[in-house]
Amino acid sequence: MASRAFPLPRPLGARAGTLANVWRDALLMLGLAAILRCWWFGNPFVQVDEQFYLLVGDRLLHGALPYVDIWDRKPIGLFLLYAGVRTLGGTGILQYQIVATLFAGATAFLVVQLARSIASPTAARLAGAASLIFTIVFDGAGGQAPVFYNPLVAGAALIVLRALATPPAEDRRFVAQGALAMALIGIAIQIKYTALFEGVTMGLALLWTARRRGIDAHLPGIAALWIAIAILPTLLAFAAYAAAGHGEAFAYANFVSIGDRPGTAAYKLGKRLAAIVALGLPLIAAAAVGLRVRQRSDEAQRARLFLLVWLIGAVIGFFALGSLYKHYALPLVAPLAVFAAPAFDVGRRDRWRAIVVLGLGLAIAVGMSAVRLRARGGEQQSADLVAAIRPHLTDRLFVFDGEPALYLLTGAKLASPYAFPNHLNQKKESHAIGTDQSAELRRVIASRPSVVVVTDRPGPDRNPVAWNIMRAALVRDYRQVGAVRFHRKWRLVFALKA
Repeated sequence: MASRAFPLPRPLGARAGTLANVWRDALLMLGLAAILRCWWFGNPFVQVDEQFYLLVGDRLLHGALPYVDIWDRKPIGLFLLYAGVRTLGGTGILQYQIVATLFAGATAFLVVQLARSIASPTAARLAGAASLIFTIVFDGAGGQAPVFYNPLVAGAALIVLRALATPPAEDRRFVAQGALAMALIGIAIQIKYTALFEGVTMGLALLWTARRRGIDAHLPGIAALWIAIAILPTLLAFAAYAAAGHGEAFAYANFVSIGDRPGTAAYKLGKRLAAIVALGLPLIAAAAVGLRVRQRSDEAQRARLFLLVWLIGAVIGFFALGSLYKHYALPLVAPLAVFAAPAFDVGRRDRWRAIVVLGLGLAIAVGMSAVRLRARGGEQQSADLVAAIRPHLTDRLFVFDGEPALYLLTGAKLASPYAFPNHLNQKKESHAIGTDQSAELRRVIASRPSVVVVTDRPGPDRNPVAWNIMRAALVRDYRQVGAVRFHRKWRLVFALKA
């Protein structure tokens, strides 16, 4: 089947279809995104990372300064985005999940438009559906950072694809398109820095095309312009912090601290990579088949070559941080889904591929969602924990091992700038947060927070020193006032002794 050719495509400008078709694609992808993701709406414990992002966004609106008053190593753009979500009202939980659904739908819509360059409209829509399904497979049912930056990167890819087809006489338009693409990449970088790698590969594709267009004499200036646009948001963020006297804190959190963490053991990386490949195998296989489908037009071949460059950039970004958690694969979903489109479109009797890929993906997504819900808890566990905490919350809360959303749900003051629990309870973070982990933990204990939340079964990455310090303090100064079950673990609530 791999040798069978896809029918000759229409010109790229016409492939996007009429305005009515564009709106139809957009509404279809948005509706499908809502159907696939609404089951998580209102659950405050979808994923620990986004709980923390929402907390930082909330505290930012109340005057807290990220990297100074509340610490993490994610870009400020991500926290500003969540701060914007907090202005929508409510607790912010349902609000961020609805906004994330809009972003996921936008990514799927852009996947459809990109896939139209190498497949039929029907196959492109199936590819968009695949991107939504496998986003959930890879733990993107809520508001992970890639959920928000993927549409920016996919949008940049679509602009670059259009730029590659710009007539030779329209060099100014070509340069402007490259600038717009790099502007989107620059914003994406300020949501998560790994977007840099996708941006670099797109920039190289643009420069290669510029040289082929015969504008070599202006190439250094064009390259400098595009690079400046891509790094401008990050430079502005650093300049703002430097002007406030916190340039060093910004630089350490954003660029240095990740290098202070020890590397992950090879066997762990192998297990994580194997799990990711297994979960994504239907989509990966479809993309591999799609890559082998012959494209008869030069335009479609050029589009496929660029899309492959984009995929390579996403793969580099996936491996760059060296941890290989499942949600790190989220940036791979969009380019893989685009490449899967031709596999759904080879011939009428081969449409079973789409049924198999989407069916298996949906089954995996449902299964993984059930597993995650059972392990992470939901609204009932949230309500039980809040009920156990509030009667004893006279001052500050300290979530040593638990859900950062509890700070938001109880309105509690933070006992430490290191409100993300792993920063004070995991060994790999002990020398990577800009301060001595044990010293900070002892300082928190000495300040006597009114309520402490821990788990009865620490994770495999725990720091035994930190846990021993915490246990000694609980025995000495606290009494247990609540326990909430999370499948195989219990969250234990301790209140300060009178």
